[in-house]
Amino acid sequence: LSECLYMVAHEPTLGLYRIEEHIRKSVPALVEMQQKIQKMNERIEGVCFDINNAITAVEDITSSMSVFNSIHENLRSCLRLKQQLDFERNKRHLLNKKYRKAAEDFKLQEMRKAKSLGYIEKSFSMDKMTESIASRSTVSTPVSDYPDSMQNDDEQSSEESVGTDVAAELAKEEEEEKESSSTSGADSHVSDQD
Repeated sequence: LSECLYMVAHEPTLGLYRIEEHIRKSVPALVEMQQKIQKMNERIEGVCFDINNAITAVEDITSSMSVFNSIHENLRSCLRLKQQLDFERNKRHLLNKKYRKAAEDFKLQEMRKAKSLGYIEKSFSMDKMTESIASRSTVSTPVSDYPDSMQNDDEQSSEESVGTDVAAELAKEEEEEKESSSTSGADSHVSDQD
C-alpha cells in the first residue's frame, strides 16, 4: 500500500493503474465470498428455524404424553373388544348352525316316525271318529224336535260308512304289510337253511 501511495505521489498514472489492478483482482473474490457467506447464513437460519420447530414439537409431545397414553390404552381396549366380538360372533354362528342342524335332524326323524306310524295314527283317528259318530247316534232325541234330523241322519250314516271303509282299508294294508314282512322273514330263514 505504501508503494502504491509512493507511486501515486510520484507517478500518478502508474499508481492508479496498480490500484485498479488490485481492485480488479481482489473485488470479485470478495463478492464471491460475500455471496457464499449469505447463502450459508440463509441455510443456517433455515436449520435454526427447523431446530426450533422440532424443539417445540418435542416439548408439545412430552407435555401431551398422558393423552397419547390414554389413546394407546383405548386402542388396545378397542382391539381386545373387537377380538371378543369376533369370537362371540363366530361362536353364535356355530351354535346357530348346530341348532339348525339339530332341528333339521329332529324334523327328519319326526317325518320318518310320522311315515312309519302314519297308518296307526290314521286308524286311531278313524276309530275315534267312528266312536264319536256311534255315540251321537245312540243319544235318544225325538225326531220331531229337529226338523233337519233326517238330513243329519243321512250325513251321519254316510260319515259312518266312510269312517268304517277307511278303517277297514287301513287294517287291510297293515295285514298285508305284516304278511309281506313275515314271508320275507320265512324266505330268509329258508335261504339260511339251504
